[in-house]
Amino acid sequence: EKTLHSITNARIQLVLSAATSHAENMELTKKSKDIRPEGLIFTKLDDAVNYGTIYNISERFKLPLQYFSTGSKFP
Repeated sequence: EKTLHSITNARIQLVLSAATSHAENMELTKKSKDIRPEGLIFTKLDDAVNYGTIYNISERFKLPLQYFSTGSKFP
C-alpha cells in the first residue's frame, strides 16, 4: 500500500472481470480496500451473463466506473 500511494500522480483502479461471479467480485473488492482504489474497470463484458454486478459493486463500495472492455485487454 505504501509503495502504490507514494507514486506521484498514480491513479489506482480495481480491475474486475464481468464474467466472474457476483460473490467473487464482491470478495475481491472487499479485499482491495487496503489499496484504496479510486474506481473500477470491468473487462470481459462479452463473456458476462448479466451486468448487475457492475452496478451493484460500484454502488455498494462507492467506486465510480472508469472503463469497460470486451476481452481481457484494455488500453
